[in-house]
Amino acid sequence: MHNHLGRCKKYPYANVEKRQKSASNELVGVGTSISASPWKFDQETSRKDLAAMFIIGELPFKFVELEAFRKFVCRIQPKFLIPSRNTLRENCYKYTGFLSGL
Repeated sequence: MHNHLGRCKKYPYANVEKRQKSASNELVGVGTSISASPWKFDQETSRKDLAAMFIIGELPFKFVELEAFRKFVCRIQPKFLIPSRNTLRENCYKYTGFLSGL
């Protein structure tokens, strides 16, 4: 059975190496495709995206003060300076015009 699954064309998991290679070349986001090419971190853009996430998701501003959220963000991008809830609130007002382009 194991040998059959390895060469069966109808079995979707037969070529794991090919899938892993193609997945590492392209990341898929929600409705968008993001290239895995090198990129430069931008604090301002990240702050806009954080504000957009809080506005669209209707999240409470105190969410940024949760230890789990801070740990998660630090693991993803250690360079990102997480704003306080008051700064986030100000950013949401500041970037409201930015959201019309989403």
